[in-house]
Amino acid sequence: MTSIPHPPEARRVRYFSLAIEDKAKAPNPAERTRTFQRHSFVLVLRPDSDLADFEGQVIVTSTNRQLQGARLRNWWGFAGRKSADVALHDRCGGEMLADAARRALKRRREEEQLRGIAFISQDFDETAELRVGEVLPTPVPRRAGTSLTSATLRCSFVLHCLLPLYRPDVEKQEQQDVDENSKPAGDDDERNDVIVETRDISHVYASREIVSTTAEVSDAIATVVKKSLDWSLNATSLALVQIACPALGCGAKCYPATVAAEAFFTTVSNHQQLRRCCDPNSANGKQKVVLLEVRFWDTAVFFAWEKVAMAVLDEITEAQYWELRELGQTLERKRKTGNGSSCTIA
Repeated sequence: MTSIPHPPEARRVRYFSLAIEDKAKAPNPAERTRTFQRHSFVLVLRPDSDLADFEGQVIVTSTNRQLQGARLRNWWGFAGRKSADVALHDRCGGEMLADAARRALKRRREEEQLRGIAFISQDFDETAELRVGEVLPTPVPRRAGTSLTSATLRCSFVLHCLLPLYRPDVEKQEQQDVDENSKPAGDDDERNDVIVETRDISHVYASREIVSTTAEVSDAIATVVKKSLDWSLNATSLALVQIACPALGCGAKCYPATVAAEAFFTTVSNHQQLRRCCDPNSANGKQKVVLLEVRFWDTAVFFAWEKVAMAVLDEITEAQYWELRELGQTLERKRKTGNGSSCTIA
């Protein structure tokens, strides 16, 4: 396939917020995996890594409304590249992951219909779409007669999330029209109450896929990260929980890398359930060690996230990382010995 020619500013990384004028001058991040800690929670930033190679319990990925990912052949800076979501689909083979996601979405919509939340049309299979801000847990499909192998994803669940596209050049008048239409009639106190109650962007942006301010970008990242952590921590009783994701929003969604990183790290650091379950003095004796990996394909985005992480988290050595990992395995062995295994996902 012939690569699309680059514009004159060929060395500028476009459609990523962080631009490196000359990528050849940037240091090679291949050996620059960085590890950070907060209590028993560990964050790993792993450059030049394929998300599909991750081994653990949960992979979080940004997708499109149709749960199919996006092949970025016509985007500057993405010639010959594909999104992390597409890499997961390719690893599973054919439409296996997409079919599993659609089945999971149909089950969710049917449950919502029973609760009076959603309406299901007769042609649901053809029209079902993920909502902006929604996170959908999808069991990883297995090929008949096979177990976990290098030919499939080596995790139990993929969490598909839909982020809005960042377009800072959206006309102000268009943005004002959307905002005005979303405000109910009434006095200022009533409007303020409604705005506070609908902070979750899955309701605020249910009918739109575009945001135009960095504040909205932060809200979008915070929403899907919190939902993903909520589900992952509640879905397993394992003492060692391993989760991976790409640099959410920093690809086809065009999020500013620094803004996305700050929102991501702030949400993770302030997640109350994560802080409680990783506390070594946990009152219920159910301490967990949570390993969260962020995998990067783009050098510029990695350096942006690395810089933010170093400012807000405590870096640890590789030896300390393995000590914490061993702690999680030890806690799991003790839990199985004492109470038996009651894991929801493995």
